[in-house]
Amino acid sequence: MKEGALLGIRFRIKKREELTEKDLQESRYEAVIVSMTTPGTVQNYLETIRKIRRYRSRVPIIAIDHFDSSSKIGNCLEAGCSDYIKPPVTNKEILMKLTFWIEWETPDRGRIVTLRNGYSFDLYKNELTHRQVPVTLSRQEGLFLHLLARYRGSFISAETLIDYIWGYGGDKNRLRVLVYKLRKKIATPLIIAMRGVGYKLENLSGELSPHCPVPGN
Repeated sequence: MKEGALLGIRFRIKKREELTEKDLQESRYEAVIVSMTTPGTVQNYLETIRKIRRYRSRVPIIAIDHFDSSSKIGNCLEAGCSDYIKPPVTNKEILMKLTFWIEWETPDRGRIVTLRNGYSFDLYKNELTHRQVPVTLSRQEGLFLHLLARYRGSFISAETLIDYIWGYGGDKNRLRVLVYKLRKKIATPLIIAMRGVGYKLENLSGELSPHCPVPGN
């Protein structure tokens, strides 16, 4: 078993044969990723997915496989998968899938982030409002605020933000320009930067949402 953190998400890696009923009964995982690209038969993986689903009826399950046929995709969905990803897999794609499914299954937890001086951010709409009046944002600005709002109170590295917003097409200079333009739109200094560490967004209480893991930058 291996443990670690990536893009702000804590993870635990277990081999299929290491997964016990006790793990499934006691675990509080918010999502499960099943990599079907490692050695093992398709039926073995499908049975693992069914086992997880029996104990965790609502937890998002995402399968990773080349999926060379539509029937294989159908079998995974019928076994209990919520979604699937085809290799090559990027960190951005994993983060976006996990974010979507975790928020889908927990719609009432922390949707609206209350910020300082009348500002708030809607994690579903990627919408910033000031005293209930929407602030016009570009798509990239919305993604920037979304990641900081989800992990508010903790610094997010520039590398993580660039990967989340642009993937391979971004760089630190582009990120600095985005932050400069965004600060011009917001009268209150909500965005805090620390050289060599990253950026963070403070909410009203300065506390993290209960379902957000601390980013492991």
